[in-house]
Amino acid sequence: MLFLLLIIRELTQNFVSIYIYMQEHAMPRHPTLRALIRACTISFGSICMGSLFVAIVQTLHAIVSDWQQAEMLILSLRALNSKP
Repeated sequence: MLFLLLIIRELTQNFVSIYIYMQEHAMPRHPTLRALIRACTISFGSICMGSLFVAIVQTLHAIVSDWQQAEMLILSLRALNSKP
């Protein structure tokens, strides 16, 4: 899902940059198609690398979260067992 959102964002950025920086007489025939092609070719590696980085960070976050929950469970069980 994130990957598709990044493709759409890149498509939008490319289209806006074509619209702003190209003069009216130099406007390409299909600016949206050109922006999509650029997003799926030139910018594709950056999008993939960003998605991979986000996936790694989310995985590490999930591992640390699970580890903290397990630690809390162990501490609460020790506290229950130590009461007379």
